[in-house]
Amino acid sequence: MKTRSRIFAVVLTAILLVCSIPTSVFASTYTVTLHCGPEGQGASHTLTKTAGEPLSLAYLRADVTARYGLEPKGGSADQRVFIKWSTSYDEKTARGTGADYFDVYDVDADVTLYAIWGYPIMFNADGGRFADGTTKKLEYVANYAEWMGESTDPKSMYRYNMPDWNGDVPVKEGARRVGNGAGPDGKGYAYGLIKSDGRSFFTWEGYGENLTIPPTGGAYYPSGNHNGADWSMFRCVSAANINNPYGVPIVEFMAIWEPSVTYDPNGGEGSAYSEYLTWDWKLWTYERYTIDNNGFSRENATFTGWNTKPDGSGKSYAAGKRVTNFGSNSNPVTLYAQWEISCQHSYESVTTDPTCAFDGTTIYTCSICGDSYSETIPATGEHSYEAVTTEPTCAADGSIVYTCSVCSDSYSEVIAATGEHSYESAITEPTCADDGSTVYTCSVCSDSYSEVIPATGEHSYGEWYVSLEPNYFEEGMKQRDCSVCDAYEENILPVKEYTNRFEDVSDSHWFADEVAYCVKKGYMNGMSDTVFAPNTVLTREQFVLLLANMAGVNTDEYKDMDSSMTDVKPGYWYSGAVYWAVNEGYVKGVSEGVFGRGQSITRSQLARLLYLYAEKQGMDMTVEGDPFEGFNDTLKIQSWAYDNLKWAVAKGIITGVKIDELSPNTTATRAQTARMIMIFDEVK
Repeated sequence: MKTRSRIFAVVLTAILLVCSIPTSVFASTYTVTLHCGPEGQGASHTLTKTAGEPLSLAYLRADVTARYGLEPKGGSADQRVFIKWSTSYDEKTARGTGADYFDVYDVDADVTLYAIWGYPIMFNADGGRFADGTTKKLEYVANYAEWMGESTDPKSMYRYNMPDWNGDVPVKEGARRVGNGAGPDGKGYAYGLIKSDGRSFFTWEGYGENLTIPPTGGAYYPSGNHNGADWSMFRCVSAANINNPYGVPIVEFMAIWEPSVTYDPNGGEGSAYSEYLTWDWKLWTYERYTIDNNGFSRENATFTGWNTKPDGSGKSYAAGKRVTNFGSNSNPVTLYAQWEISCQHSYESVTTDPTCAFDGTTIYTCSICGDSYSETIPATGEHSYEAVTTEPTCAADGSIVYTCSVCSDSYSEVIAATGEHSYESAITEPTCADDGSTVYTCSVCSDSYSEVIPATGEHSYGEWYVSLEPNYFEEGMKQRDCSVCDAYEENILPVKEYTNRFEDVSDSHWFADEVAYCVKKGYMNGMSDTVFAPNTVLTREQFVLLLANMAGVNTDEYKDMDSSMTDVKPGYWYSGAVYWAVNEGYVKGVSEGVFGRGQSITRSQLARLLYLYAEKQGMDMTVEGDPFEGFNDTLKIQSWAYDNLKWAVAKGIITGVKIDELSPNTTATRAQTARMIMIFDEVK
């Protein structure tokens, strides 16, 4: 009793576990609902995702509107673009707060995705890097009313936050950010919008700095004045840029830097030091810069100025010169002191000895100022040869090669071939049909010759096997093969003798020959080993199996396939034949999706199936005259069977049950069917 209780508890627990699993786990498809989002309009659109396959999503505004009917609240006049799909959003800011998707949804789960609309903005560190190592950050403005409850309309003064507000201030080696005292703790930083006419508009960090959007209203300055600037005057990332996924230009904010100017002694005494260019807020450029006077010294040398390259090949600057636009970009500059050397030379020499083929040199260098000159030492011309010998073989000459170990100069001497071969033999044994051979090959030079070993002519035959089975109409063949060559012997197998094994079929019956013919052909079998049942009515599945046997089809190959007929399941003796007949177009069923399994086949249905089969076999389907003449029940022929019966009667396949009665809708017995099939084979 305790054992039964335990089993019941285990089964109950398993049922509860299965019931607790969400049905979506077993789903083959999932529903993805696309919502217009907090700043959009349009009815929700539903897509179906197939399990295990990614679902493509539209991501350009025009495609989202065309395919899903979703757009920003302002309609076609609203210039906002589609930013992304998100599983949730913030009511106040209209920004996406959930899992984000762009062009593909790849999670096997039902979901609602909200369209997030806005204006993309690119923050460019201009040679610097943000905290995560990137040089650019792509952000977006979502809701024009996200700051202080602002609700102006038409939409303008959209608020945005710069990366610096959250402490993500970019860093650039050899430069410092330009600040203007705005922002948290008076540490605001400048960004620039570079216009096409060369002028610049600068803004700085705040909780929500603003820009007039759509761009027809121009730029908004901190003073509150608008200058009517056109959108095309701003610096933008083009729609075709690889970093732009939105298909529209993106406003690009450039970080503003004050680059360093480093003074290098370039061999002089003293330490290098750096200064920074100063940003002029009124002129929106760097202030004029005065090149420092020299503060370094060098023994036996005179300072001549500054240069951007240590060797003086770059751009030169005079000490104390006042330079306009010295910093044409935000990259740091290094100026190297330039010196003119004057001294009493003290030369030291370094000699490279000559070889047999190459000159040597003596280089004299001043240890004070580095001045130098050289003298050439001629090559000696005396080679140091080493010999490498390659021994000769029976067919190939050898050699001695002499090579100079210093300059690689070389010459050689020939050692004549010996002409004495060293042969090894390889034997291929002869067979009953093919000659053998003995091949002699030199192991040194591969020279060879051969001798023939004649074929034996004695075949080695195996056991007899049946190569062609005899049947009741044609002889067969048995064969045995030579295990060595392609020779073989054949013997004829006689036609099989037919023995009537059916107790209900005697030679005196009118259908004896017809039954024997169909059994010999393999078209039909008995209902048992000893009973044919000639007067039993033939069913529809029995006839399609007979038809498949006539076509030589192996129905076992189709036995486990679904025929799409609701009354025929896979795995039965007739399943493969029904699948084949439906697939070939011979049967469509007695009604939509119903084969009519177990129903007796009528003479009209039989004529229909034979007609379609004959047509596919390329038989002559023409009918001459009126084969129905003399029958008084032709009005009983259904329209779908008329042409089929007309052909079958004309060919003698179907005859009347009486001299004046065709009986198109009565059933056909197994004996009658055997007669029809034999006649069909005679006329095809």
